[in-house]
Amino acid sequence: MKNFTLLILLIAVLNPATPAWAGSKLFVGGLAWSTTSDEVARLVEGYGAVLSIAVNSIDRDGNQSAIADVAFAGDEDAGIAAAALDGVIYMGNPLIARVKKPREIIVVGSKVKEVIREAGLRSDGDLVQAVSDKVYELLDTAIARTEANKRGTVRPYDL
Repeated sequence: MKNFTLLILLIAVLNPATPAWAGSKLFVGGLAWSTTSDEVARLVEGYGAVLSIAVNSIDRDGNQSAIADVAFAGDEDAGIAAAALDGVIYMGNPLIARVKKPREIIVVGSKVKEVIREAGLRSDGDLVQAVSDKVYELLDTAIARTEANKRGTVRPYDL
């Protein structure tokens, strides 16, 4: 049952909206709770062709905010957008804009594949990287929340 639950969790968090072949990615934090992907699209228009936008709302301890991941087609578009948007006041909040650089895999690939195999399924070659990317997204959210609360320790409830 534990492995089945983990499999369901993996399927639920894997979001194919951001293609692996995206040219460059931008993280935007400090967005208002009610921010939509259309609003983020208007915010980043003019910095390059956007492939996808994922907005996640965060509500922890009464502090409500949102973060967005924007995938651009061009290799340098996220850097241009980050330089232009970082620190800008948007809907009353200062934005945090950073280029999301490709990162190494931080999950144990054999364990991810084992869970999939135990469910009687096969895994795609890009699955381990996708799971690792989702772990990074969780950590980015936790780090942004910790920084916004002016704390020096990331805690489980920051995820």
